Amino acid sequence: MKSALRRFAWVCVALGVLATPGAGAPPAREADWIDGIPLGPSPGDRIEEIRRRVQAAVVYPEPARRRGISGTTRIQFVIDAGGRAQEVVTVESSGSRLLDRAAEQSPVTASPLPHVYGRLQIPIVFELRTP
Repeated sequence: MKSALRRFAWVCVALGVLATPGAGAPPAREADWIDGIPLGPSPGDRIEEIRRRVQAAVVYPEPARRRGISGTTRIQFVIDAGGRAQEVVTVESSGSRLLDRAAEQSPVTASPLPHVYGRLQIPIVFELRTP
């Protein structure tokens, strides 16, 4: 019975030592700790940055501008690990195929974009401004 307890205690000690980073080394200073959460912009901040960049990359089609066509197209896409927009589709049309095509091109033009997981849906606004 005593030998079984000794073995159990030895296993617990061994596992504790194996599970402790830098076992046998002096404790690390707090400044040396590595955070498990990556630093950088939050997902919400990255999505807002993506919206801003994609809208800024929009090229208003000249034929639509001449005809006074405006509207909002909602597009959907994914961003691959390299920051490239993939699988871009219109999920809600502006009513103008010219504007919809220009909206679909905008995330491709804006690449590379910050990476986020999942599909994004963002509105692309086409407004005619009078000087």
